[in-house]
Amino acid sequence: MKKGFIIALALLASTFALMPQAAAQTEAREGQVQDLGQIQVTAEGEKEAFTLSPSATILDLDDYQTIEIPQNVGDIMRDLVIFDFRGETDLVPGIDSFQMRGFNGDRFVTAIDGLTLRKTGGRKSSNIVDYAYLPPFLIEKMEVLPGPHSALYPAKSIGGVVNFISRAPKIHETLKPDISASSSIGT
Repeated sequence: MKKGFIIALALLASTFALMPQAAAQTEAREGQVQDLGQIQVTAEGEKEAFTLSPSATILDLDDYQTIEIPQNVGDIMRDLVIFDFRGETDLVPGIDSFQMRGFNGDRFVTAIDGLTLRKTGGRKSSNIVDYAYLPPFLIEKMEVLPGPHSALYPAKSIGGVVNFISRAPKIHETLKPDISASSSIGT
């Protein structure tokens, strides 16, 4: 037992005796540049999928239902909350004026298939586009983008953008005409 105690005490003393030498070696290494060789990192980096897309309301006109049959796209726009219709009558083209988020027609863009639409008529009215001349049967979808989008559209798009997506033409196999009729009474 005494012999084991002496061996343990000798090991403990030698450990304490060698500690200053080990500390001196690490201090000497801290000042020197160590060459670790070639290091290859094989971990896969994170892929950041960050995209900013404006909030858009997309209205499919095939699914659009209302009591009245819309005669023009202005009839559809009147039902959307983002638009304020200031028209005097449905009968006279050119008098209708829309506001989008408080901006009049001069401050929001109307586009067809992404191309800005300029004045379409409308006699001496203050609006840029007369929506009475745009029939809904030519339009497949209507996109409403609130807010400024001057990177995609001209700088006048402060109020937002209304983009009409036109229908693709249909190929008819026969010469049989495709005729439909509808009627409604507006109030």
